Amino acid sequence: MRLQAKATLAAIALTASLIGSGVAADAAGTTVSGEGSSFAGGILTACVIDYNSDSTSNAAGDTISYTASSSGAGRTSFANGTKPFGASDWSYADTDSKPNDLLYVPLVGGPIAIAYNLPGIASGLKLDGPTIGKIFRGDITTWNNAAIAKLNPKVSLPASNIIVNYRSGSSGTTQNFANWLMATGATGWSNSGTWATATGVSSPVGNSEANSAALVADTHTKQFSIGYADLKDTLGKALSFAAVKNADGNFVLPSVTGAAQFLAQQKIATNGLVQFAYTTKFASSKTKSVAAIAKTAYNLSVVTYGLAHNNPSTDNSAVARFFKYVINTCAPAYAGDLKYVALTGALKTAAVALVAKVG
Repeated sequence: MRLQAKATLAAIALTASLIGSGVAADAAGTTVSGEGSSFAGGILTACVIDYNSDSTSNAAGDTISYTASSSGAGRTSFANGTKPFGASDWSYADTDSKPNDLLYVPLVGGPIAIAYNLPGIASGLKLDGPTIGKIFRGDITTWNNAAIAKLNPKVSLPASNIIVNYRSGSSGTTQNFANWLMATGATGWSNSGTWATATGVSSPVGNSEANSAALVADTHTKQFSIGYADLKDTLGKALSFAAVKNADGNFVLPSVTGAAQFLAQQKIATNGLVQFAYTTKFASSKTKSVAAIAKTAYNLSVVTYGLAHNNPSTDNSAVARFFKYVINTCAPAYAGDLKYVALTGALKTAAVALVAKVG
């Protein structure tokens, strides 16, 4: 396999919002396009570029392209048949129109970082679910609010107004964020990827952004602001990260290791969807190796699913080949450097089995 040198990762990261088809392989294979998750844009960029130019892994000569828009857009384009595959950080709702032969294939994971722009305050500001929920709903409006101060008694917090940045459209990052908040005791939240519905606020406070990169850019330029996005997009922007309280009561910064520890303990349903247990306490586990991660597990983590067809009457083999490459080859090679989590253990086993059903 012809993996790019590590220096190439910087160039790949710059093109995350412009995920194109890359360099075509020499053989005349199948051309397929996908759309969806901007959360996973960075890793899927790397995979598309490398797969299209690697004649060893891509012996069929397929040409893959991917547009990082949003999970909702990915689900819609896949359901409408305009894209042969999609990528989404959350499932279709029961009431959504979707293909009867739908398959969810876990591809990669990663942490959602709570990033803030507070002059003079470095990463490590402690925040828990209820407090984060109140901040993003607009119930807490200043940085020196008593709830934030109680969690951070030694930090000199400014009286400045909090500027909230959130995702527009139907965002899988938002939906994962909302469900984590609901599980951790935040009030007023609902299971939705649409911000107004998720928050229950018809006229939300703050600024809406089209994708993760735009949200991070806005947080970077506005002092006293806060937002949520994948860790890759937030790095290199002079932003600080909240230390988020996990189920064991420990405040943990977002990291690949912490997200991997949390995701490795999750179960997967037969339909491919991960059953997130946000409130499971690892410290009480009878297994020493599991109990040891109680201090570092980062529970605010996500899995991105590939959306594919399970239909023997159509040829979706190019999609299957690409998904298999992401899971087995690309994510293990690139995920850590790009701040994502490659699937391991039971999650990876289940994902590979699901890829085999794509057709």
